[in-house]
Amino acid sequence: MQNSNSPPTDAVPPTKITNELRDCNRQFQLVFESTTDGMALQAADGRIIHFNHQAAAILGLTEDQLLGRTSLDPRWHAVREDGSMFPGEEHPAMVTIKTGVPQHSVTMGIRTPDGLTRWLKVSATPFQGEINGQVACVLVTFTDFTTQFNQYRQLAGVVKNSPGMIYQFCMRTDGSMYFSFVSPTAYDIYEITPKDFEKDPALMISMAHPDDQTGLMTAIQHSAATMAPFNWKGRIISRLGKHKWISAKSLPQKDSLGTISWDGLITDITRDIEMQEALSFERAKAAQAAKLASLGEMSAGLAHEINNPLAIIDGGLSLLSRFKDDPEKFAAKLEGIKKATHRIARIVLSLKKFSRSSEKLEMNYLNINNIIDETMILVQAKAKKHDTIMSAECAATTPIYCDEVEIEQVLINLIGNAIDAAKDQSERWVRVSATEDAQTVILRVTDSGPGIPKKIRDQIFEPFFTTKKVGEGTGLGLSISKGILDEHKATIAVLENEPNTCFEIRFPKPELT
Repeated sequence: MQNSNSPPTDAVPPTKITNELRDCNRQFQLVFESTTDGMALQAADGRIIHFNHQAAAILGLTEDQLLGRTSLDPRWHAVREDGSMFPGEEHPAMVTIKTGVPQHSVTMGIRTPDGLTRWLKVSATPFQGEINGQVACVLVTFTDFTTQFNQYRQLAGVVKNSPGMIYQFCMRTDGSMYFSFVSPTAYDIYEITPKDFEKDPALMISMAHPDDQTGLMTAIQHSAATMAPFNWKGRIISRLGKHKWISAKSLPQKDSLGTISWDGLITDITRDIEMQEALSFERAKAAQAAKLASLGEMSAGLAHEINNPLAIIDGGLSLLSRFKDDPEKFAAKLEGIKKATHRIARIVLSLKKFSRSSEKLEMNYLNINNIIDETMILVQAKAKKHDTIMSAECAATTPIYCDEVEIEQVLINLIGNAIDAAKDQSERWVRVSATEDAQTVILRVTDSGPGIPKKIRDQIFEPFFTTKKVGEGTGLGLSISKGILDEHKATIAVLENEPNTCFEIRFPKPELT
């Protein structure tokens, strides 16, 4: 019969239990030490009672400095992401000890003995006691992500201080759209928060000016179809009803699921547009004043140009009665009167067109040869006054996209300057030519004058710079001409290595459809 004090025959020997516990402890210690994260056990009173070597390395402390320290120890110098103090009683371990609730990935900055701040992601998991169910200790794990955190802060600084709204806009294969990121500066432009964009991505379209919404959507669809950079400039109406001009630029990329995302920047260019409009208005005023000055200078010569055909008309009318019985001579006189009338009409029409004032360009596809012919009518009187031979060679056939009167003004300025440059020479001539190459229509004005010294060629297009005598020029003609040509996306330059002064203008050929 078995002794009642003897262990049951199927009981596990105490030595075996002890060995298993010892093995389990060794395995736990192996895991504890092999992980790359810092790990520590904190007792219910907050004391650190065990830790791995990674914890000491990350925190920059020795075993003696770490063992027994509590979360309430002021030497931690803990801070939050925003730089404010992180009280010890609010550390993840202390919150878990107090509430029994695990804490996950809490960001905490710890000042190490070397004076640097280590940024940690801290988690805390409770271990319950077997008797009273209270937290017996807490397992704390933490990862050093100082490098990533500092990079994030640098990026956040760039985003915060950027001159516009940084965003990532996405479009799925079914056409649905969403914002995965919008910087806080969205409010400065649209007067709505980033969350408003994230909740309703269609706001980007609906807040565009009604006249610009179609263009915006077309630009997005074109970029999505071609994967070309997205570039759009247009108007929006902010939440508070303000009308603004914005510029949006971004680069598209497509992921493996076909979703296209645009990482880009939106900037408020309202002030730039207003300044451009103001400058254009002032330039238009200056150009109009220059035109009136040109008209004043041309008026005496043009009066002579009109008087000549008027004399032909007057003389022809007085002779008509003599030839009433001679049909052939009568018809010849009528033809002479008709030509003189057309001459006057053409001069008056050219003056009327040239003197018109307009705040906006009236752009059309025009042949440069016709513009040269019209200009010749207006400058012929000055050429005759200074006994200057005028000639034109027009070989360009491709039209240019331009404002006719603006280009006439440029030509009048150039030809007028050329006549002034040639008037004191033994040979006095001005030649105008129009040719073209594969990309441009080329207009040249060449004169027999002494030429422009190299040292001042870079200054001649500056406002108020002139080589003429006092009272003979304002120095605005070439400056205004360059401004007009800039608006036409044309270039002007003085050709080097030419025997005479030659101004060359290059107009881009339009893309005709």
